[in-house]
Amino acid sequence: MDKKLTHSIEDYLEMIYILSQEDQSIRITDIAARMQVRKSSIVSAVKKLEHCGFVQHEPYGSIILTPEGISQGSEVYRKHIVLKTFFSEILGLSEEIAEKDACNFEHYISDQTVSAIVKLAEKLQKEKKNHSI
Repeated sequence: MDKKLTHSIEDYLEMIYILSQEDQSIRITDIAARMQVRKSSIVSAVKKLEHCGFVQHEPYGSIILTPEGISQGSEVYRKHIVLKTFFSEILGLSEEIAEKDACNFEHYISDQTVSAIVKLAEKLQKEKKNHSI
């Protein structure tokens, strides 16, 4: 089974993960409303995610993340948050640009690079705090 996801499919998985943190029941219409895309696009993406073992979905029913889906979705979301925070708080980019760039970068960046960014951000924030005392 091929588990290589396209960037757009990763975006759907990330959104399903985010919605799962807000509500237990996730439906195609919930994703469509949040992402502002056609339901047919979401149905196609959910089928791919189901084939890969990341979600369970009965037609017209709720979408449920599998343990592997939770793991993969949370990782994409974590990368997004780390990047957005770094871009806005450390680099001083606007929220809009930080959001857009984080959404693009999250698909390419390695876990090691994300860890390095977190360490750098923590170091810079600690130095900033020490200088302001």
